[in-house]
Amino acid sequence: MKNSIFTDQTPSSKAARPVIDLQGFEISSKQRPIPALPSLSEELLQNLGSHLENKFVAEDLINKLPKVDLHVHGEAGFITVRRAREIAARNGLQFREDLVHESGNLFKYRGVEDFQGFLNDFFEISDFIRTPQDIEEIAYDFYRYCYENNVIFALPGISWVQCKKYMSFIDFNQAYNRALVRGMQDFGEISVLRLRYYQERHHYPEPFNEIWENLKKCPNGLITTIGLAGNEGPFPFELFKDFYKEGRALRLSANNPAWYFTAHMEKSSDAKTILESTELLDWVAHGQNSADEEEYLNTMKEKGVTLESCPISDITVYPNEIPGLEKHKQFIKFLEKQIISLNSDDPAFFGGVDRVYRQVFTAKLADLSQLLQCTVNGLLPAQHATQEELKKNQPVFYQDQQRIAMAGLLKVQFFQYYCMMLPALLNLSSKTAKKLFAIDLKTSEASLAELLAEFRDIADESITNALSGMLQCKCKIRSLTQAVLQTMADLNKVYIQKCENAESNQDDNEADDKNDFGHAAASTILCLNGMLS
Repeated sequence: MKNSIFTDQTPSSKAARPVIDLQGFEISSKQRPIPALPSLSEELLQNLGSHLENKFVAEDLINKLPKVDLHVHGEAGFITVRRAREIAARNGLQFREDLVHESGNLFKYRGVEDFQGFLNDFFEISDFIRTPQDIEEIAYDFYRYCYENNVIFALPGISWVQCKKYMSFIDFNQAYNRALVRGMQDFGEISVLRLRYYQERHHYPEPFNEIWENLKKCPNGLITTIGLAGNEGPFPFELFKDFYKEGRALRLSANNPAWYFTAHMEKSSDAKTILESTELLDWVAHGQNSADEEEYLNTMKEKGVTLESCPISDITVYPNEIPGLEKHKQFIKFLEKQIISLNSDDPAFFGGVDRVYRQVFTAKLADLSQLLQCTVNGLLPAQHATQEELKKNQPVFYQDQQRIAMAGLLKVQFFQYYCMMLPALLNLSSKTAKKLFAIDLKTSEASLAELLAEFRDIADESITNALSGMLQCKCKIRSLTQAVLQTMADLNKVYIQKCENAESNQDDNEADDKNDFGHAAASTILCLNGMLS
């Protein structure tokens, strides 16, 4: 933990490298990049604020900083209040205004006083979602949010069980895919999204196993991760070990689908259980209690395990145990170890991941470099051994993940170049300094090229070097973005074709549901459609 908001780095510091070195970097590398930033003291930013006539320089930097949100629940977890009202009205349902927080932007979290009341609220909001159009709209809204807040990668966790009364498993998946393809087309140079499918503990063994059969027999390539959510108490991790062993065995062959595997490890999981789970999990959701055993935490860090930390969710759900971020000892330990990503959890109730970064910064628990490290951890969450295995056995999947991570790391590099020029802005006129300070990830290559030409002859090379570096980053990002977009479109087309083949096979071979993949998938969906959440 840092005592000051900003890190002072001397030229002799190991972290003094101007920007992260991405030459030859692969996601299977055992050492994650460490994103250093120049010395940005509080005094310097105060002076910069006066020079720019801007009282919110630090806040603006947090907004510009690239972010990641791995742990974000879909459906009612990330629907906006505005969209929920609209969908409820379209579906002829009553929208209760007492569900809405006084801020008007979030839903109330009432679980502290009455957890069942919170669940009832959650299920009521979930029940507004009745059609694939509803799914597509809320997912596209989230994609837009990511773009607007410089969330460079997100992994929404989706779960069909809340919607299965109203739509098929295939329709549910295709709606999410459409939203992601549209979002990638509109916002992809800033934000890339993939999906995590959440299996739910309390639906074990059925429909848990039937959903697993659907995922295997008709895999959706945009679902890159499978997680486990729900109440640990009656459904401990031990119960699901065979499930994870089967999934990990599948990905040993390129002929099978590949996924990363995660699980919620919360209050009921002690540090030993969490460490043991990493023999099967690629990274861990929550995992707070691992902070209680230094040795276990160090072992996980050596393996390259990332913990998905949701600190605002933690202090909201457990206010008596954790009365504020500064009292969140486990979270502070994680920050010191640099083993976590920062995440929103349920932004409909707790706010988006931009709020998480901002509040951690405001509480002086992390400086900009540490926040940027959390972003890097989120871009590279999986164990080193996992990535080596995927590189060997699932080269196509691995290459897609490599491109996504590299595009994200280039955005981190872009922010490093941006910060390099900030001290020099004090030597320019206020008007000129404002023009340069306004740069962010959305600034076009053409605009950066114009600025570079304008400032090429100035005495301070830090500005021209920074502009040149940002321009090079943008060019590389554009190239990678085009490749990621093409891959996303191709994966979606493959999934659509698989679904069509499954339906066709069902019609042609309805009598033979054991040997015909199409009928097996379709009959599973029909069974699931009639089950209650």
